[in-house]
Amino acid sequence: LGVFFAIIALCANFFCGYLLVADNLAGIFLTGAYILLFFALFKNKILSTSTVYFISLLCFLTLLTSYTYIFVVLFTYIFIFISYLSKAENRAGKRLFKVSFGVLTPYILYGGYLLFTGSWSDFYFQTVIFNKNYYVYGEAAKAKNIFDLGYLLMIKILLKYKDLIFSFNQFNLQFPFMPTLLLSNTVLWLYLILTKRIRLFLFTFLSTLYTNSRNEPFSPGILDFHSSPYVFVSLFNGVFVLFNLWSLIKLRINLLIKTLFWAVSFLLIVYSISYVRFFYNRWLWIVQDIFNS
Repeated sequence: LGVFFAIIALCANFFCGYLLVADNLAGIFLTGAYILLFFALFKNKILSTSTVYFISLLCFLTLLTSYTYIFVVLFTYIFIFISYLSKAENRAGKRLFKVSFGVLTPYILYGGYLLFTGSWSDFYFQTVIFNKNYYVYGEAAKAKNIFDLGYLLMIKILLKYKDLIFSFNQFNLQFPFMPTLLLSNTVLWLYLILTKRIRLFLFTFLSTLYTNSRNEPFSPGILDFHSSPYVFVSLFNGVFVLFNLWSLIKLRINLLIKTLFWAVSFLLIVYSISYVRFFYNRWLWIVQDIFNS
């Protein structure tokens, strides 16, 4: 996690990740919930009641900051309860009611505050109507529902894979930002599928996919703080993969599949090194520019 935070700090100036704006704050809260649930699913651990409450609080803060990521929060809650309810004693009516009430408490309190202050109509317009009609753009603006958005985002990611494959013949490492994020997610998803961690694969795939609800999908650019949730989640996926390379190498799978998997992993390593080098040089340029001004 220390390396993950260091990399975020290194590249934050590129996409304005240091600004306290809605998308950056939502990205911080959302990534916190994502990491906690990720490790629980990866280690096949049953979520404790306190962990469920904390992840739920992060989800609430995400929605309070930016309603745009409601679908990612929805998937997080689904997998929270799948994990929690996998333990038989947690399915008891009294315990389930207690956990559900704890999860809903922030929403109940905030809903009560809106009703008490007469702010419900303003909240609904600014959070739902404005977000849907004016705030989002690209695929999210075209989509009619969650399934339509998922379909449009799937088409977009397939097109990005096509662009990535055709760019390999040039092997241009001058701007490794976008390829590194895409390769980070790809290697993680392949690893989870090959190790039969299907539940975790579905969680990471759906969460990463729907973090692109606000920005131009899978195309974070300079000063593009709208893409910060996608960047945060993808960078965590990449750091996790790189720190588990030895377990990836030891996978006992078909030789052809292993060769292809190693090839993609090798590309991730090369682009990751270029990624760090690119942002290190960018920081040097900024510092030099400050001293020369």
